[in-house]
Amino acid sequence: MFESENSMMEPPIEDLLEKVGSKFALVVLASDRARQISEYSNKLTGSSSGYLPAQVTSVAGKPLTMALEEIMQDKVTYEIKEDVPEIDEEPEA
Repeated sequence: MFESENSMMEPPIEDLLEKVGSKFALVVLASDRARQISEYSNKLTGSSSGYLPAQVTSVAGKPLTMALEEIMQDKVTYEIKEDVPEIDEEPEA
């Protein structure tokens, strides 16, 4: 019957997961970038926010959709830092 399940989401989650490798990384990357796009849009009339505008043209115009489209087009990437320093001290109570 059906070879694959059709999704209403564009770009498809399966394709996005191939770009970033895990659901957690996708959520963190997309949400961070969507906040940056939203912050940039909100600050257009005021001072500069230091963030780049959306790097794609989107019909939807929603920050999260633009962020997902940027990830799909390899305009946004991430790297995992392996050398995270350890904390030797215990937190004070």
